Amino acid sequence: MGDPNQSSQRMLVVSVEKEGPGANGITLSDGSFFVLGEEDCRELGVRPGGEIVLGHVAERAAAFERARCHEVAARLLGRREHSSWELRRKLGSRGFSEEAIDHEVERLVQAGYLDDERFARAFLAERMRRRAEATSTLVTRLLARGVPRAMAEQTVAEAVDCEARAQLLARAFQEVMRGVDRREIAEDKRARDKIARRL
Repeated sequence: MGDPNQSSQRMLVVSVEKEGPGANGITLSDGSFFVLGEEDCRELGVRPGGEIVLGHVAERAAAFERARCHEVAARLLGRREHSSWELRRKLGSRGFSEEAIDHEVERLVQAGYLDDERFARAFLAERMRRRAEATSTLVTRLLARGVPRAMAEQTVAEAVDCEARAQLLARAFQEVMRGVDRREIAEDKRARDKIARRL
């Protein structure tokens, strides 16, 4: 709303139509269209043929959109981790304005619910659990999900390093256990301590 006079400008309501659960689409005489919650419509007295203050409608519509955007983002994040880019893309595909998306992403990042690094680690853990892939492939997959290159490369290096250490430890354990009577270990704490020191 660039025009300061717009906030008090009165407009004629041309139509009010159901837009989904708890939402109404409002068309005004200047051709502008807003989506308001049913409660907002009642409070503002929105009805076809009635007059409404444009600024009031715009404020309520923006607040209603931010609330709907938050609900959708919460559902998406409840299913799995997302990168900021993925979440922006999905919210945009559902018709939310750039302003509502920016507001929601900032809110989720500040609250700790949206974290690109945490997403990258979770994504890699799942990929590496399912199949072996080259590090360049893993980096490319993270880049395709909007993770910044430096973060993608570092996260992949850490994940591969951690995986390699786990494999080395498993091999060392197998070698240490060769020729050891497993019953002896279960019964003798000193035998267990000796094996632990060798690892």
